[in-house]
Amino acid sequence: MLTINGKEVEFKEGAMVLDVAKDNGIYIPTLCAHSELSPFGACRLCLVKIEKMRGFPPACSTPAVKGMNIITGDDELHRLRKNILELILSEHPHSCIICDQKELCEKYHICPTKAGRVTGCTFCPNRGRCELKKVAEYLGIEEINIPFIYKNFPLERDDPFFDRDYNLCILCGRCVRVCQEIRGIGAIAFTKRGHDTKIGTAFGKSHLDGECRFCGACVDACPTGALSARAGKWHGVPDKEVTTTCALCSVGCRLKLEIKWNKLVAARPDEDGPANRGQACVRGRFCIPTLVNGKDRLKYPLVKREGRLVPTTWDEATRLVADRLSKYLPQEVGFLSSPFMTNEAAYLMQKFARVVIGTNNIDIISDFAGSVIESQVQLTGVGAGTGTIEDIEKANWIIIIGADILTSHPVLTVSINRARKQGALVSMIGLENDLTLRQVDNCVSIEPSAYLPLLACMLKMIVDNETFDIDFVNSKCRNFDVLKRSLLDIHLNKISSHCNISDVIEKLVSMTNTSGRGCILYGPKILEIEHPQKIIQMLFNILLLKGSPSGLIPLIEEGNSQGVGDMGALPNFLPGYQNISDQNTISEFENTWAAKLSTEPGQSYKAMLKAAKEGALKALYVTGRGIPEGTLGQLNFLVLHDIYPSPLFEEADVVFPAAAFTEEDGTITSVERRVQFLDAGVKPTGMAMPDWKIICMIAEKMNAKGFDFADTSKVFDEICKINPLVSGQGIWALKNLEKFILTPVDETVSAKSNLVYNELSRYYRGVDLTEKVSDLKILYDRTAGG
Repeated sequence: MLTINGKEVEFKEGAMVLDVAKDNGIYIPTLCAHSELSPFGACRLCLVKIEKMRGFPPACSTPAVKGMNIITGDDELHRLRKNILELILSEHPHSCIICDQKELCEKYHICPTKAGRVTGCTFCPNRGRCELKKVAEYLGIEEINIPFIYKNFPLERDDPFFDRDYNLCILCGRCVRVCQEIRGIGAIAFTKRGHDTKIGTAFGKSHLDGECRFCGACVDACPTGALSARAGKWHGVPDKEVTTTCALCSVGCRLKLEIKWNKLVAARPDEDGPANRGQACVRGRFCIPTLVNGKDRLKYPLVKREGRLVPTTWDEATRLVADRLSKYLPQEVGFLSSPFMTNEAAYLMQKFARVVIGTNNIDIISDFAGSVIESQVQLTGVGAGTGTIEDIEKANWIIIIGADILTSHPVLTVSINRARKQGALVSMIGLENDLTLRQVDNCVSIEPSAYLPLLACMLKMIVDNETFDIDFVNSKCRNFDVLKRSLLDIHLNKISSHCNISDVIEKLVSMTNTSGRGCILYGPKILEIEHPQKIIQMLFNILLLKGSPSGLIPLIEEGNSQGVGDMGALPNFLPGYQNISDQNTISEFENTWAAKLSTEPGQSYKAMLKAAKEGALKALYVTGRGIPEGTLGQLNFLVLHDIYPSPLFEEADVVFPAAAFTEEDGTITSVERRVQFLDAGVKPTGMAMPDWKIICMIAEKMNAKGFDFADTSKVFDEICKINPLVSGQGIWALKNLEKFILTPVDETVSAKSNLVYNELSRYYRGVDLTEKVSDLKILYDRTAGG
């Protein structure tokens, strides 16, 4: 207990005085403090009085101690804070703060100014959210009695995405600290001294030539308008904000969409987002408005007439699809689901395929997601990883293999950085560049063909040296003896020298010997070997031997691959990974859907493309891209959902304009199995519609029952009733995992590299973001992400 303003309160051990005040609803002005950053004490506005302490200690950096008697506000503190703020404002354009017309200006914009730099106009990029102004209003600043000194720093606009006007900088240090402490990059620092002090990069390089990843964390941390996103900079205060989930990758970041004039103008990370906690990446922070507001967005349904796609009505387009699909046999029709569809759309698509058409020919357009689901179903019974973001942050050792995580899942590096701060050791296998070297303890630069030999040698060393968790293996794992026998033919010296991995095996095994939890994140580069499933099995073996079954996380790039799989958009599984050949399961679904279902397994994504090329598959319904050109030559009928024109248009018979994720309601599921809601920020472009509604319209034209949903909430209710994994928002649990099976290593551990995997993190529904966002192309062309 301590006393604050005469009131006794409890506090958490390690809390600062400022934290105690916030927890008890007491406001102390501050400009440098940030909930996710360590104390800094730069602005000195949070001065307080503490009994038996000299001077006026800053609340943000003074630890709370039992028995303290704190005063957070009186006349003397108020006077001190006003003087300090006046000093800050003497070097910051402040006419907007002390202007006697500001109340009228806020409402009527009576004196607008629009210029390249800010001198106190109503169009300051931080207008409506300026923390400096809020503190000035709290302290009652009406005039500045100190001469104003304009720093006259040049405006910096040479880099992509955001501008820097250091004439507005108050040297709070938030941007420097968020880049170093949270993102783990350290691209910027304080430079020079005294009046000339400013924020800059090493050797005065541009941010593009330095180490900046343009995540926008510095922009979001800035309390003034010194750092401002270029897109939407002059739109002013948004008319409304809508919180939704980003679908550009599988992390599941929550974003606040800013809407102005019924148009999406900006996207900011939500501080309350459970996965991202106020962080974002370059794609989510800066690219979404440009992506969804493109002038060439599809606005009308299109049908092919005389070899050309021409606009038509929704009624005609859906009726045409219904008529044509009804003419084919069930096995002649296939469905390919976009990994960016909502859960509701994916559920309805597989239901339409099975109930209306009578086929199990449905799959996800994703090679990596397919490999993940196949392997994880064999290992745990469901097609999902076993780990969560919390598992990353609490891990004692972390291995990242086959992924450029800084490009594909940048926000997860924040969690890895948090784990490192707690003492976790991190190794990256398969990639090496200057930035990754900064964020890991050990970098193993090897080709994908050496992944399997490396993991086999690691397993052998762990087993031979008996450095595994004996109690866990004995009580929770089966087939240990089988695994041990399979390792007898693994000759460490021969394999390690042949693959040039002898110097790294012992180092990696030594790291896993650290007591505590382990976590392994694996990415799509494992697809460059013939049997990527073997890699996943070996990775899970390592975690099981170390007693960490809940630490396997697939770094799937596409936004909702997990959810699309969970919803049953798979050839062999119904929703919840319930086997299509299980008669009891089939009976339950037949009763729920009031339809007879086929028990014949469907064709996979690649099998359908092959069948289409050979003419066995007559019709294909596709809600995304990813189909190689020239593979659909024998197809009779092709239906597409898309948001932009694509190369497939030449072969399409009907094209439906789909809504982007910012324009639709529903749910998506992240890489950690977290179900989160999408909330439409704006209406769909033109006559575009959400995928789920398009499917329901076609089902209605085919007189199908069970597709008359009023909105996505009703679809989600049905999903929760029929899918045992999903019961609402949040992370769905992996149930009944009492025993695990260790997978033996094959007689040969050689792995042929059979292709080069193309990075997909720059795509949304098959649309290359670099083609729509010029700044992203500049960044990717200049950095390792290109």
